[in-house]
Amino acid sequence: SVGSVGELAQYLSVERRPVVLFARADGVVQCDVVEKIVLALMDQLKDTAALSFATVDAANAKDICAQFKVESVPSLLLVDESMGAVGRIVGSDAESISSSVRSVAESSSLRIKRRMLALIEAAPVMLFMKGEPTQPKCKFSRQTIALLRENNVSFESYDILSDRAIRERLKIYSKWPTFPQLYSKGELIGGVDVIKELAESKELHKELGVTTEDLTEKLKRLTCQEDVMLFMKGTPEAPECGFSSRIVAVLNEEGIKYGSFDILKDAEVRQGLKEYSRWPTFPQLYAFGTLIGGLDVVAELAKAHELQSEIDAAKS
Repeated sequence: SVGSVGELAQYLSVERRPVVLFARADGVVQCDVVEKIVLALMDQLKDTAALSFATVDAANAKDICAQFKVESVPSLLLVDESMGAVGRIVGSDAESISSSVRSVAESSSLRIKRRMLALIEAAPVMLFMKGEPTQPKCKFSRQTIALLRENNVSFESYDILSDRAIRERLKIYSKWPTFPQLYSKGELIGGVDVIKELAESKELHKELGVTTEDLTEKLKRLTCQEDVMLFMKGTPEAPECGFSSRIVAVLNEEGIKYGSFDILKDAEVRQGLKEYSRWPTFPQLYAFGTLIGGLDVVAELAKAHELQSEIDAAKS
């Protein structure tokens, strides 16, 4: 159940799919009738993962009732992901309720399917996990991240805890009820046990259809990804340490165009660069694959009006 507009907004931010809001009150016979209809629809539509269902106590959730103009119960509100009302049924007419709910479910199902397929194919190797690679939220996701990194597998990930619609739809689509789930080129590979077996048998790269990239090769590629590359904590738009924030400010003030890499999102790169560059701290600035230095060096070069010339020198 949801008890306020704020709770509803939070609920929808995680659900990422429309919700059927059942506004009811105790002691109203028609509410009991509608509850049975709604429960039946929930069961019939569960394999689509297209909708979520929630109840609203009309006597207490006055701000919800005011926002959606609920004047009597029972009322069913069909609310989309952006909290817009896309349908309303007042009363207990089963045919009207079923028709309206199924119509919204059909369009939602198509949207979720398109979004799910786009995510599966967003990268050659795609991991659907609980949490982020830098902060897994279950031991199985943590084990999977470790296995992929130990085997030098480049991958992208998606946090299924932030998106219940994708989480539920993936279970149906893959016929795999648990997470994490690893996909390669749009095809399900399996969960942590499958990945572990493939890694132990030296078949993981073959199954994924990817080649092994040596860490040194990977670091060389990343440092040359742009003419000027900044390896930092966070992003230029949202630095996650004072040194990274300051070097971004220096580069911006100097008008230097640069790419960036968030070392907090890749422990292998973070540790590897320290040895690769023989520079133990971050941020690190590279020009044409050559290390310029950290914040102090970059700031001194900028103060002496020599930063651009140092970058140009690295090109030759």
